[in-house]
Amino acid sequence: MISVESLSKTLGGPTALKRRITTLADFHRLIAGGLPFAALEMVMRRFQLNRGEVETLLQIPARTIARRKHSRRLRHDESDRLMRLARIATQPLKSLEPKIRPRYGYTGRIGRSDLLPHSASLVRISAPSR
Repeated sequence: MISVESLSKTLGGPTALKRRITTLADFHRLIAGGLPFAALEMVMRRFQLNRGEVETLLQIPARTIARRKHSRRLRHDESDRLMRLARIATQPLKSLEPKIRPRYGYTGRIGRSDLLPHSASLVRISAPSR
């Protein structure tokens, strides 16, 4: 299970969320009112997602994303999808972090192909760089 603290950190913490989140009930209230757009921007930055990938993952058209950026708040259904994405993307980080970090220098980032649904994954496979 993912901790409330790590999920809050993934969404930008108190800076992006505009309040301190300590319980799941706090998250439910925040989602009901709509997450701040800054939380979406933080997830995009943290997982290196571009707008096209966010459109696919959250099923939000580009024009709607532009309107949400202007209003600085997502609707509750969009907030719920963003929360689910953040929870799914954060879970591998927490489960793999202790095993990988000491030996392989894990940076805490996952690849885009790890987040995209199979049908949306258009990642080229290449040899690892040295």
